[in-house]
Amino acid sequence: MLIEPIRATTRYGDSGKTSTLRYTIGSALVIVVLFGLFLLAGLEI
Repeated sequence: MLIEPIRATTRYGDSGKTSTLRYTIGSALVIVVLFGLFLLAGLEI
């Protein structure tokens, strides 16, 4: 559910560095969340 708003802000956001920065931050957040889920799964096992 987080990916859609990030795409929306990237599309309609300012062109150039701002949208690139938002896209980078969004991607980083997704990676961190996935990494956290993998860690939790590893701890449960």
